[in-house]
Amino acid sequence: MFLSENAKLQDEDIRIRHAKSLKGVKHILGNMAKQNPIEGLSMVLSIQRLGIEYHFEEEIQAVPQRQQLMFGSQTYRGNDDHELSEVALQLRD
Repeated sequence: MFLSENAKLQDEDIRIRHAKSLKGVKHILGNMAKQNPIEGLSMVLSIQRLGIEYHFEEEIQAVPQRQQLMFGSQTYRGNDDHELSEVALQLRD
């Protein structure tokens, strides 16, 4: 099927916007996981529910590793006020 030049340009524009959006979400996920592991896990669950986790495999694998480092540290162990939702997110992985 022959696509018009206009349709090809629109298709290319969509691909570029898609790539930029993915890059932006990857950046946000990486920053979120560093700053707040619980929010990072929550974001991973949302991405999985959307069924788009295949775009973020490396970033998703890094979230539990960072979370484990933070929750396993001596400074965080002294904090006993974990909320039930935080504990549930930790157990999910």
